[in-house]
Amino acid sequence: ARRADYAEQPRLDRTYPLKPLLQALKATPEVVGIAPRLEGFGLIVVEEDSRGVSITGLDPVREKKTTNLDRQLKEGAWLSKPGDVVLGWKLAKLLKLGIGDEVILLPTTSQGGTGTLVMTVVGTYGSGVASTDEASAFIGLDDARVGFDLTTGVHRALIRLKSSGEAESIAKRLHQLSSDGMPESYAVVTWMDVLPTMRDMTGMMDKVRFIFSFVLYGILAMVVVGAILTSVNERKRELAVLSAIGLSPLGVLRLVAVENFFLVMLGGLFGALVGGAIVWWTNSVGLNMAALSGQEVLEFGGVAFKARVYPTVELSTAISISLGLMVLTLLVGVLPAFQVSRQDPVKALRRDA
Repeated sequence: ARRADYAEQPRLDRTYPLKPLLQALKATPEVVGIAPRLEGFGLIVVEEDSRGVSITGLDPVREKKTTNLDRQLKEGAWLSKPGDVVLGWKLAKLLKLGIGDEVILLPTTSQGGTGTLVMTVVGTYGSGVASTDEASAFIGLDDARVGFDLTTGVHRALIRLKSSGEAESIAKRLHQLSSDGMPESYAVVTWMDVLPTMRDMTGMMDKVRFIFSFVLYGILAMVVVGAILTSVNERKRELAVLSAIGLSPLGVLRLVAVENFFLVMLGGLFGALVGGAIVWWTNSVGLNMAALSGQEVLEFGGVAFKARVYPTVELSTAISISLGLMVLTLLVGVLPAFQVSRQDPVKALRRDA
């Protein structure tokens, strides 16, 4: 949630009241958390050294329920009381600061002046992006109001949902519920609008996944048909004997189909166990996606991703894929079963004699 004019030009005086949005969230059970923020710039001063820094004011309690900033600490603790500051770990290293050291923040105020905040370093933060870790400072929301000379309002609020599937509809509902008391340029936007490059990449990945699944299903179908054809060709004499002693073509078809069913079930169970074990193991140790590059993070579209990822499996996805594969293999298994059910037992026995 933000003001449209703040997105166009992020000026300190372009805030909006938070209360109407909080009231709207009470009627929106899909929301897990909200993280209001004030954002600005200034200087950090340590003795005779100073550096430009991006200053973010946030609510420590709400932030923990909404984002994972508190879980990206390099050392120290998260914000807990007024006067605390968490710095990017590279910034702290450049200024030779440790936990418990005092620093002076000189934020630019909404009136164009300079505020003064005496803060204590309680932790260091690591995003993995050098430009962020060299110039970031996180402070409490109340400290930010004092430093930026703002009495009320926030610049933006991050909203976390239980599921991203209905992000657009929930964003529209929140906007309608919270529009009273908000500036005309106020809007609730989805991550897809904020990060169009990431949206395009996600769409491209969905298309690639569809093509990959189509190819995989085709290969699997050919493998299943080949395996069953080999099986029935090697057992033509046996099936011909069964037909000669009275087993009807429908019975032969049913016999091969049942064998195919059990083959698919056993193969699916074995694959699920092996695949589940691999996912469980990689989820516990992680996969380093940037092992060959030596980077700490992967960056795309202005968004940083941790190099080490921890795969998980959604139960609904696993069930749908498993059922799809089972139905496919059972359907293609009908072809060789139908072929062998129509063979002439006399010719089959004579040919294999």
